[in-house]
Amino acid sequence: MSRTVSRDSSKDVRRAPRRRARRHTPVVGGAPRWRHPLVVAAGIVAALGWLALMAGNVLYYTGPHDGALALFNSSRFNGDNDRSWPEFGGYAAMATAALAMLLLALRRRQAIYGAWALVLAVMTADDSYALHERGAKLILQHVSLPSVAGLRPQDAGELGVWAVGGLILATLVVLAVRRADALGRQDNRRLVGLLLALAVFAVGVDMGAELLAKVVTGHGALNWLALIESGGELLVMCLIALTSLAMLVRHARH
Repeated sequence: MSRTVSRDSSKDVRRAPRRRARRHTPVVGGAPRWRHPLVVAAGIVAALGWLALMAGNVLYYTGPHDGALALFNSSRFNGDNDRSWPEFGGYAAMATAALAMLLLALRRRQAIYGAWALVLAVMTADDSYALHERGAKLILQHVSLPSVAGLRPQDAGELGVWAVGGLILATLVVLAVRRADALGRQDNRRLVGLLLALAVFAVGVDMGAELLAKVVTGHGALNWLALIESGGELLVMCLIALTSLAMLVRHARH
């Protein structure tokens, strides 16, 4: 047996360094200014408004009432209805967020904030004028849509309209993110997280209620599920507005 040692075996074998998982390090000074007086005041107003609107919605579901509480017999307090008081609260929150993003885009000269201003403005307009519902009805006038996963053709059409519109808006955001600086990308991640939370209530809970309506005969469970949907939507919308304001006032010092 040969005792010669190969030169290759005498060399130190060096392993390639492992790639570390890419982490998003926070930008110094990039945290939203949650303690700014404007943000604190807006947060108090939003919290009190949310509690009042949800209390009114609960009183509507537990009615009809007599006397002073008869005020809450109005369907305006039902957050499941279009253009109800809870819906108007959502319009105000999203419009505030869109305006804050627009001002931030002008202040920072970053397209990512302009893209988010457009996203929030479109969402506000859609919520105010039921654009995706109208779009679905227009589609159903020309195309026969099948029921998907037990959903009505109208629901499938609404999802389709939102999918197309969402794809266009998402493309604009992605293109803007590629040109954004580190702070812009960090703010984008915050807004994406809030938007996903909003989708849980606006899409997930809403479609769950549609499916539940096919097997539940009473209105009690459906009413409380609708309350969770409208209350959750309004809560997340308020958080989006407060986050946008906190991002805006962060640059008031400079």
